[in-house]
Amino acid sequence: MGYNTDWEGQLKTNRAFTKEELTYWNTKIRDTRHDDELHPYGDPKRIMPSIWCGFMIENRTTNWGEKYGVFFWDGGEKTYMGRKWIEFFLNKLHEWSTKGEEIYAEGEMEWDGEESNDLGRVVVEKCIAQGGVLMHVDAVEFRYNRKHTTVVNPLKPKESYTLKE
Repeated sequence: MGYNTDWEGQLKTNRAFTKEELTYWNTKIRDTRHDDELHPYGDPKRIMPSIWCGFMIENRTTNWGEKYGVFFWDGGEKTYMGRKWIEFFLNKLHEWSTKGEEIYAEGEMEWDGEESNDLGRVVVEKCIAQGGVLMHVDAVEFRYNRKHTTVVNPLKPKESYTLKE
């Protein structure tokens, strides 16, 4: 029972995570059950977006030796409130930033829920003028735009023709 939402993509940070940041996320956030009976889903006083996180962080290294961090979906089932977890992560980066070293993330993540119209993407980009990040959420809307109409005569297939619109 429950609803599945799959995520693809990642948010890349401008620097690698510290050992303390990795330990905090992976033990206190990702691997911990977050029950909050006083504040149900949608309540602005709720600290954690859902019971389980469903997203992980890790450090990676480019071919040139540059180290950076990534935030991505762990592939688990029943990932709820994904967009809120992304916001939570971005706020955590703000907390982890020090005066000497700011940490921010950029990238795109797309979601695909069980319902056919539950698709979209989250685009995160650094916003220098605002001193923070911009998080765009783009929902996918399905609309049919008629390109043309073809009149088909099954008795005389060679006489089929396209109407101009």
